[in-house]
Amino acid sequence: MKIIIVSYFKPYLFLTDMQFSLFLFCGYVGVSLLSPVMHNLWIWRGTGNANFYFTTAMVYACLQIVLVVEGVSAMLNHDRKLRILVTGKPQDAKS
Repeated sequence: MKIIIVSYFKPYLFLTDMQFSLFLFCGYVGVSLLSPVMHNLWIWRGTGNANFYFTTAMVYACLQIVLVVEGVSAMLNHDRKLRILVTGKPQDAKS
C-alpha cells in the first residue's frame, strides 16, 4: 500500500532531488547570457578574444556533465529508497 501512495504523489524525479540544481540553473543562465556577447565581440566586432568564447563552450560542457551525473545520482537514490520501501531492508553492495 505504501508503494502505491508514494508512486501516486511522486511518480517522477523532481529537480529538488538533485543537489546542485541552483548551481546548474545559475550556470546555464550565465552561459546563455555570455555566449552571444562573446560571439558578437569575437566574430562581428573583432575585438574579443577567442579564448573567452571557448571558455563559455567549456563551461557549458561541464554543466552538461554535472547535469547528467546529478540526474543519474538522483535516479539511483530514488530507486534505492523505493527498494528499501518495498523490501523493508537495504540491499548489500556485494549482491
